[in-house]
Order: sequence, then C-alpha cells, then structure tokens
Amino acid sequence: MMSLVCAGDNVVDIYQGTGEGYPGGNAVNVSVAARRAGLTSAYLGAVGDDDAGRRLIAALTAEAVATDRLRVLSGSTAWCEVQVVDGDRQFLGGDLGVSKFDLSADDLAYVSGFDVLHTGDNSHLETQLADIAEVTKVSFDFGSRPWNYVDDLIGHVWCACFSGGHLPPEAAIALADQAAARGPAAVLVSEGARGARLVIDGVHVAVASQATSVTDSLGAGDALIGGVLSGLMRGQSPLQALQAGTTLAAHTVSHFGAFGYGFDPGSIDAQL
Repeated sequence: MMSLVCAGDNVVDIYQGTGEGYPGGNAVNVSVAARRAGLTSAYLGAVGDDDAGRRLIAALTAEAVATDRLRVLSGSTAWCEVQVVDGDRQFLGGDLGVSKFDLSADDLAYVSGFDVLHTGDNSHLETQLADIAEVTKVSFDFGSRPWNYVDDLIGHVWCACFSGGHLPPEAAIALADQAAARGPAAVLVSEGARGARLVIDGVHVAVASQATSVTDSLGAGDALIGGVLSGLMRGQSPLQALQAGTTLAAHTVSHFGAFGYGFDPGSIDAQL
C-alpha cells in the first residue's frame, strides 16, 4: 500500500473573537487530508510539552495518522492568531515555539520507508530537501513564493504545489506551465474560488470549486494537496485525483479550523 509522510510545520490556529484553537499547519493538514482520502499517512514534526501539543497529537491519533517520529520537546507548541473576514482567513502573527527542527539520520531512514514525503515553505527544511529527495519522492508546497526561492528547490521536487487564487486565470495557467517546465512530474495550482489545476506530462486538467459557501478558507489548499496526492499515489487519473482534492477542500471551507478538533487554548490565549 502506498504511503505518505508529511514533515515540518505544525501550529495551533487561534481565532480572533472566539479565542478557540484548532490544530493545523501545512504538513499536519496534508497528512490528515491524505488519510481521509484513503492513503496511509504519517506526520513527522515537533510539538511542545504543553496542552496544545497534547491536543495536536490526540487529533492526529484520532485521524489514524502515524506519529512514530513526532518529537515532544520542552517548550511551547507553535501558535498563530487568525481572523476570518468574509470567509477569507488572515494570519495576524504568532510564535514558532519548538516547531523548527532538523531531520536526523534516523529520520531520513524512517522517511525512506514512505513513497512520498510532503513538506513546504513554512517547514524550514529547505536545506535538507536534497537529502530527502535521495531517499524518496518529494511533494513541496511553494505557496506564492517568488521564482528565486522556487528555482533553488524545484529540481528536487516530484509534485510542486502553488497558491494561485490571487492571480487571474491566465496568470495561473502561466504559473503552472512555468513550474512544469522546471521539471517536476506534477504541478498543482490552487485557484481559490475558481477551483484548481493539475499539470502532468504537459497536460492541464482543471476543475471548478465544489464549495457552495465559505465559512473559513483556512486549510483548504492543504486539503486539496492531500486529496490530490492520495489520488495520484493510488493510481487515480489526474482528473479523479483533482476531483478528490477539491471535494476535501469544499468540506474544509464549510467549518472553522483546518480539520476540526477545536479547544480552549488557555495559556496561549493569554499571550494575544
């Protein structure tokens, strides 16, 4: 059975107004979305020895995401303050806590047992991407980073993911083509309310958003990535994989938090 490990960032998203916290972070969210889409998945990262860290681990466990190599370190779990304006999530600031880490030799040996590793531009693993690519295929979320950042890394990437919801349609298409020309086997571009686009072997497949209303856009792009990776890795066609990803994204925007498990963040709230 194909398997995915997601390495890097985790966070507790604290919502302005309600003060409620939700587990999240690109690597965490993708691991959960891929598992919900039917793929075996794991999360590799670092949380603090606090209630927020315990909540995050409990949420992953409830979702059947493996946490064999998850570190619990002395200190605070990462957190971020979020506000939602007309369904659009906006990040206001936060703290990385203990979430930054380096992959050890044992971590890389563990990673080699998975078919794909997913990480991204918020995981601080850029300097180890070449090492990761030597032991397994890499999916990387570039977000909306500039090309000088992308060009340093994309040569190690099997599936390159981008955020293009802020771009007009023709610019999103150009982004996908420019990324594909740099060599990854697959390029995924989320286009926000329009839907998403996947390019494989130079062929574009695009689907419209399946969301009927948007409560909170946080985590939608991560859900899209998880669904698409799950589909591609399990042998689905590009269209089927993209449809699976947009289905997960539509569910994600229907509620607050990336994948649920809201809680009172207590001591984190006191810092806001």
